Amino acid sequence: MAGDPDALPFEVVEEMESVSCVMLIRDGMDKQCTLLTGGEASPAPSNRKEMLTLPPEEREAFLAAEERELAAIEERQVIEDEVPIPPGVRPVGCRYVYTWKDPVAQAGVHQDGTLNCDSPTISPTTSPTTSPTTSPTSSKRKRSPHRYKCNTGAGEVLPPSPRRRSTHSTRCSRQTVAPERMAKARLTMKDFKKGGDNLRETFAPTGRGVTFRLLMIIATLCMLMCDHIDVNTAFLYADLMKPMYMEGPPGFPCQPGFCLKVVKALYGCRTAPREWYKTLRTFILTLGFTQTLLDPCLFFQWVEGNLCLVFIYVDDILIFANSRRQLDAIKAAFFTRFKCKDLGPVKRFLGVWIEQARDFSTLKLHQTPYCQEITSKYSEWFKMFKTAKTMPLPADAHERLGKDVPPPTPEDDVYDWWFNFPFLQMIGAALYLAINTRPDIMFAVCMLARYAKNRTLAACRGVAYLYSYLSGTCHLGVSYAAHSMMALSFEILLDLHGLSDSDWASCIWTRRSTAGFLVMAFGGPLAWGSKLMATVAASSMEAEYMGAYFLGQMLLYIRGLLQEIGLGLTRKTLFFMDAMSAIQALKNPVYHARTKHVAVKWRWLAQHFETVFELCHLRTTDMTADLLTKAAAFRIWLELVRPLMGRVHRSSSQLVAAQERKRGADFPEEEDSRVEA
Repeated sequence: MAGDPDALPFEVVEEMESVSCVMLIRDGMDKQCTLLTGGEASPAPSNRKEMLTLPPEEREAFLAAEERELAAIEERQVIEDEVPIPPGVRPVGCRYVYTWKDPVAQAGVHQDGTLNCDSPTISPTTSPTTSPTTSPTSSKRKRSPHRYKCNTGAGEVLPPSPRRRSTHSTRCSRQTVAPERMAKARLTMKDFKKGGDNLRETFAPTGRGVTFRLLMIIATLCMLMCDHIDVNTAFLYADLMKPMYMEGPPGFPCQPGFCLKVVKALYGCRTAPREWYKTLRTFILTLGFTQTLLDPCLFFQWVEGNLCLVFIYVDDILIFANSRRQLDAIKAAFFTRFKCKDLGPVKRFLGVWIEQARDFSTLKLHQTPYCQEITSKYSEWFKMFKTAKTMPLPADAHERLGKDVPPPTPEDDVYDWWFNFPFLQMIGAALYLAINTRPDIMFAVCMLARYAKNRTLAACRGVAYLYSYLSGTCHLGVSYAAHSMMALSFEILLDLHGLSDSDWASCIWTRRSTAGFLVMAFGGPLAWGSKLMATVAASSMEAEYMGAYFLGQMLLYIRGLLQEIGLGLTRKTLFFMDAMSAIQALKNPVYHARTKHVAVKWRWLAQHFETVFELCHLRTTDMTADLLTKAAAFRIWLELVRPLMGRVHRSSSQLVAAQERKRGADFPEEEDSRVEA
């Protein structure tokens, strides 16, 4: 560990720390995170040496966070013992990862910004006199990392007393504003992949975004309650199939020739996500739930005719139930097995904020704080635009990006701006918006991402143009509302239908086509995508035919998932396209003179139109998916962007009836079809 920058001699540490740190550590064990208020936080340190040079208040907060991390490791019995290094084994290193945690995601803090003192961190049932930092078997061990003498001279951390915890609760109840930042330290293994080390399975499934949106729609239509819980230090509950050997944590070195035997998953261990998923899955199945085949992170159960759902994303868990009694019973089972944070009714999940009407009539999902954060972070790169743009890309974006212009030279005025432009960072940040709540920027992000390996000046300006648009539309999100609440059928209220479109030979460099699809449900976008096809289409008919395959996949997934949880659809799903030639090719299997060279998987789609889909023609002026295939003119953009975001509801029956209107006439809007957000 001599070359490890995280390791620091005890003498240096003791010289830098003060007695106030000891008191903060002892008192900090009561809390899930150390809270700091006022002022602007310093950037999170990259290693322990850098952490120890922070201002005293921030340094002490991170030291307290380290102690809490080691206490959690001791409580979960992650490390069996300090043992001699086995022959032929090289212990892996470890380090602390320091972050300033978002306060709204922590224990005792509601997601609307107020402190949640009624729903604190809940642990498995233990005796009131048992110290939460000491396990029943700890006395049998030689030494564990939490038993090392603290390098601040404080010795071992004292357990919190019941009186101190009660005092904290009283103090918490008087505070109504969430703190600005929280210190967090995570002990992470340096379990890097080595050459030839392919024996361990590391894949762990995570919940899909379309499943999350579908569940929120089901919760609104079926009036289900939804609560959000978060498992503290989740990976520490998972047992490793094979023990690993690790060096001592920074500041707590092992004896010479010794290492730590790790028997449970630590963060940084490559198999930790998989082992945690197996542990959580096994527990949920013991509660009587059934795992869906299409999404392994969704579990369902019917209790007395009422539907209960559990959706997991690593350590974030959503629980849906029809009554508060059922919901509390499921949560109590989780609290008995795991130490969790009860975040109450879901307000934010994975950065997506949920706004649901009290009468379950409307639903909105948005990422306004995240959008404001990234536009503020990269504001200097698009400050050349004095006012926010009204479109993600200009209508002539294809021509601008397709010009073969040499890169700037050091003599050019824009060279420094282009050379230092954070292209990948800005595209990645915008992509998280596009795949969750912003279908209006999906095509722009996907098109600009094609220049990631060879960014041109025009591509950088395109990203700046996109961020200028985002800066003026941070409030936008996807909205859902029933076309008519008079309907009694779940299937009619859901109104599931899809739209498919393609832009033939749109890529100037390769002449490959761009496919776009849009799945609408409950009056808003449920799933969407924009994809550059892998092969060149010989005609526009072939491009439309191949593009429909992506929509067919998504619709079959959604219908299959609804069927699994007991909400199967009985009617065919309307499948809208604007190319009559492609519709004829899909409706008539014998019509193959121009399609027999298309790969088999594209022909797979035709067989489902007999039982699952119903093809319908849609005018190009009404094709909302057109915004997912090309940069549209401003007039077309204004007309289609509102139904794309769900701000104006166009039902499937309304789309069919609108095809009978005269050419040039406006789209007929019914009186109750507008659900402006």
